[in-house]
Amino acid sequence: MRCPKCSGDNVTIQMAEVGSRTSRRGNGLAGNTYNAARGLIAVSTLGVSNLFMPKAKGHNKTKNKLEKFAICQECGHSWTVK
Repeated sequence: MRCPKCSGDNVTIQMAEVGSRTSRRGNGLAGNTYNAARGLIAVSTLGVSNLFMPKAKGHNKTKNKLEKFAICQECGHSWTVK
């Protein structure tokens, strides 16, 4: 591969993250019921039960978008590779 700017041969290709998207999922009916029961127990025990019962959480899923970039080591010019 040659650099389009200086026609040099010393070119490296790297993958770079250009964006990401996170989708969030709720904890569903069972998680909501658990959190409601946890709240009622917390009221009756004056909040002491919250030290031992963790809160139900949803989960996240992240997708990253990557692109290839070529960088000339002689002149420093960079461009995307398809």
